[in-house]
Amino acid sequence: MTKQTLDRHLHASSSNMSLRLRAMQLQAESMASSLDTDTDQQTARQPTREYLLADMAGRSPQENPVCTPCFLTLRSVDHPHVRLSSAAECRLCAVSAGKPEAYTKPFCDFLTENPTIFHTVAHFKTKLADAGFKELPARANWAGKLEPGGKYWTTRNGSALIAFTVGQKYEPGNGVAMIAGHIDALTARLKPVSTKRNAAGYVQLGVAPYAGGLNATWWDRDLSIGGRVVVRDPDTGKTSTRLVKLGWPIARIPTLAPHFGVGMMGQNNPETQAVPIIGLDNSDLGGADTSEAPAGPPGSFAATQPPKLVKLIARELRTSASAILNWDLELYDSQPAQTGGLDREFIFAGRVDDKLCSWAAFTALLAADAAPDDGTIKLVALFDDEEIGSLLRQGARGNFLPSTVERAVEALATKDHAFGPGLVAQTYAASFLLSADVTHAGNPNFLAYYLDQHVPRLNVGLVICGDANGHMTTDAVSTAILQRVGDLAGCRTQTFQIRNDTRSGGTVGPMLSSALGVRAADAGLPQLSMHSIRATTGSLDPGLGVQFFKGFLDHWEKVDAEWQYRVTEYVGIQNAAVLIPVLPCSSPSSRALPPRPPRQPSRPLQIHLGLPIGPDLVALVVLVVEVVIALRAAVAVRRPREVLLPRLPPLDKVLPVRLGEHLGDAPRARRRLLRDRRAAPSDDRARRHGLVAAVRDTGLFVAPRRSGPHARRRGAAGAEHLGPAAVVVVALFARRALDERREACSFSTRQPAQTGGLDREFIFAGRVDDKLCSWAAFTALLAADAAPDDGTIKLVALFDDEEIGSLLRQGARGNFLPSTVERAVEALAAKSQALAARDHHAFGPGLVAQTYAASFLLSADVTHAGNPNFLAYYLDQHVPRLNVGLVICGDANGHMTTDAVSTAILQRVGDLAGCRTQTFQIRNDTRSGGTVGPMLSSALGVRAADAGLPQLSMHSIRATTGSLDPGLGVKFFKGFLDHWEKVDAEWQ
Repeated sequence: MTKQTLDRHLHASSSNMSLRLRAMQLQAESMASSLDTDTDQQTARQPTREYLLADMAGRSPQENPVCTPCFLTLRSVDHPHVRLSSAAECRLCAVSAGKPEAYTKPFCDFLTENPTIFHTVAHFKTKLADAGFKELPARANWAGKLEPGGKYWTTRNGSALIAFTVGQKYEPGNGVAMIAGHIDALTARLKPVSTKRNAAGYVQLGVAPYAGGLNATWWDRDLSIGGRVVVRDPDTGKTSTRLVKLGWPIARIPTLAPHFGVGMMGQNNPETQAVPIIGLDNSDLGGADTSEAPAGPPGSFAATQPPKLVKLIARELRTSASAILNWDLELYDSQPAQTGGLDREFIFAGRVDDKLCSWAAFTALLAADAAPDDGTIKLVALFDDEEIGSLLRQGARGNFLPSTVERAVEALATKDHAFGPGLVAQTYAASFLLSADVTHAGNPNFLAYYLDQHVPRLNVGLVICGDANGHMTTDAVSTAILQRVGDLAGCRTQTFQIRNDTRSGGTVGPMLSSALGVRAADAGLPQLSMHSIRATTGSLDPGLGVQFFKGFLDHWEKVDAEWQYRVTEYVGIQNAAVLIPVLPCSSPSSRALPPRPPRQPSRPLQIHLGLPIGPDLVALVVLVVEVVIALRAAVAVRRPREVLLPRLPPLDKVLPVRLGEHLGDAPRARRRLLRDRRAAPSDDRARRHGLVAAVRDTGLFVAPRRSGPHARRRGAAGAEHLGPAAVVVVALFARRALDERREACSFSTRQPAQTGGLDREFIFAGRVDDKLCSWAAFTALLAADAAPDDGTIKLVALFDDEEIGSLLRQGARGNFLPSTVERAVEALAAKSQALAARDHHAFGPGLVAQTYAASFLLSADVTHAGNPNFLAYYLDQHVPRLNVGLVICGDANGHMTTDAVSTAILQRVGDLAGCRTQTFQIRNDTRSGGTVGPMLSSALGVRAADAGLPQLSMHSIRATTGSLDPGLGVKFFKGFLDHWEKVDAEWQ
């Protein structure tokens, strides 16, 4: 056959094939039209599961070949996005058959189109809505909104998401099959003031590395910019966030040519030598300054950013530069994800860690079977901040997952299975957590760094990861469970563990497993070049992950039933008696005392509380134990044989009160301590006013104190009686104050605090860190307005032990603040029900979570004022000044809670209060300090920001602040307390 004949034959065959495909399409369209002629009804119908999993919506028809039977299942609105083809090419058939290769293209498209964590969550929300999931807003009451067979999702901060389905046969106490991963990735985030000075004609951008961003792999890359922008509508005054991504390379970090003798592989300073270039500005060559003017007036956010970038972002969002209040923008590799290799067996992409496992788990949830006999909850949780230790509220150390699970259990509870700690614990005991994170594939060039037979391969299957030192949750039991899941799902598994002479990384598994008490295992999909800007995984690995994770969600109930558990039914206890042994204490000076008479064996103290089992009882038991311990130490010299405590009242009768208001049973003379604003809760003053002060020294717990007639006689067998405990809730932000007694015993200067300077513009004093912010916040609470329409709780919390990491119970890591807030919410809920005779405000995890979702935490700590002798250690335009105003503090790596949203909130507060604010962030080559903000925000799940007043000579025995700064702090903090409700209402 000649070449011309062959060409004619191929052309004719192609024409016939096109005609046949066209005929098939016309036939299919005719059949589809006859099946359903109501276009509006078809549009309202949800897309098929296969169409959703193949991610065909909005694509070119050339990308979406489908066969005729599959075409007939689609909605009419989906027809323009597909083309008819044979069954062998049909993407929907491949998804329906569970072929791993069916997920290669959807995963690559997902990586390319969602470069930031905010885009990722927005993408998942769209998919969930298309699949029929319902949103559960954190501020809403979930009671009555959940039911067996339902599908739900909720988010936090726009950067973390939890989605779950409830089995049709679910009963309270049944388990939850959980998959947890993270969707953050190494990046470089724009600094609060990202404008840089012109350098050799280049416009540069101030960025800070997030986790390991700006490492050597980021140099000479085509970087673009994307993220979240805070915008205020000038017409409505409402504030919202919008997403933006610039679709072409904007920035680049150029290396230094080796001709200079250094090269890019040397030790580079991340602050001065890893600064991206984003444009040119040679206006300085003309003699006159013709550089572009700032995009906003002085003091505005736009004035602190590169003018061209502000205008570009405003143009992309179709808004004005003045409407931009702040942003969370970051750099990302603009090169799209793509397949590679001789047989297209690789995927080359950025942000593989850990979009890979998270996307696979999320897709598995959409693909999971909804069996009629399914009795479990299937849940996928995707967190932020894993790469920096999960420190913030949207991270795995926060309360996002436990709060969501407990609210769901509460909403699904029935009269026969009443909600309580028992039901929650029963649920967790029947649950399993699969911590899914990428792991290391074997690198053929560095096999000496791997253990033999622990070398994961691409395109083989999920890798079960172990660690002997608690960095992973996997053990023999959980490994057996995953292997059984693999058998049922037809999936092969691999094994990985790090060498003994190599440092192991961590995952969210241990922190979640320990917080929930659930069984868990760590497993993930393999990749090469972890933490590089561009990584490699197998083209089949996304699909293999979907296959395994779907098998876990579908088969967990069966696998769990194959294990033998011993379950014993216990009779419920309605009331409790607490036995506390009170042992006699010998006096340090016992030789100077008269001989002691023979004593009877000490009897344990029995306290009948008369309270039902619940959080009140637990908190009260802890309170009693603490009081007994305190009394044992306080009356050791009297050698009592026992300490008598009368019956304590139910806590719903001990309502939280404002400072200086009525304290219930305490006589008027005993309330002087709390009304005296100058007084500290010292032991001497407490004794004079008849008060036993402080279970927790900085907590202002007080109780009436009565002594027996012979209690002051040394050696007498007198008894200490502790009356009703009145809890004082003084509302505040999260700060700690040093223990007064410890301070009195420590070395300190006797020099008094005093003003100084030519115009008395300074305060020279000791202990400025952080009496300054604590005093200002406390004073602001006393000065706060009590408006008749005020619907919030104004709270100030002063903690101990911040300087040593807040490790103890009186520190911010303890449960002091959450316990106080939750007990106050409980007491107020009971009062509300009694007054309104209704139960829709019943206390439980749902009401607590609603409260926290509507709250805001201002973590107030002193920060660094600019030191004129060391300005080289400060960022340009990040140099706080004394006597100017509060400083909003940022950090790219989770040491501070501040982001674009919380910054905009504080700036709005400043506007309403007539206060000026400043900005501070540490240099990239300097270590940042921490505050109590991240730990409290994480524990409570509240929005938060870090801010404080400036001082010089931090951690010196004698420091300097501005003479106006205490008053400026009071003014701002009062504005926050007074205007928070209004500011919150302005957000959409």
